[in-house]
Amino acid sequence: MAALGLLSRSPHRRQHHHHAPLTKPGRGPFAVALSILMHDGIDMTEQKPREITVTFKGSCQGNPGPGSWEARMWEPATRKQDDIDGIVRHTTNNRMELRAALEGVLYAREGANLTMIGSKYVVQGMTEWVAKWQANGWRNASKKRVENRELWEALIEAVKKHRQVAWKIG
Repeated sequence: MAALGLLSRSPHRRQHHHHAPLTKPGRGPFAVALSILMHDGIDMTEQKPREITVTFKGSCQGNPGPGSWEARMWEPATRKQDDIDGIVRHTTNNRMELRAALEGVLYAREGANLTMIGSKYVVQGMTEWVAKWQANGWRNASKKRVENRELWEALIEAVKKHRQVAWKIG
């Protein structure tokens, strides 16, 4: 859904709208000027950042077992919506919840203000636990290794590409 500027990539998506971008950042005579107006990959020339709501969910049959994840992006200002989803042959509920949030964040155009609505596990993880885990060398309160660390780290990195991210249990 590049026409919206809302989305950047999709594992599986519905409601396709395709339009080629008019220009590519970092090319042509204004490349240097464009690089000055970028901060951590975010275009600072955009007057008002896009407000995007991402609802996400994941589950599996059995735990572990076959699973799926889904994320829905909604941009109220344009009334545009896009859905992405995926399946995994053998996984856990927590991995699917994390994957849904990660894919939603990655899919939204960088530099947006995101409202992430999803599972208590992911929301608490991002708002309460992650900072403690990092400070404790990725060990939880029981001194055990944090499960799904690679997904948590990927989500942390993905979130950095947006202006603001709010987390809500939904």
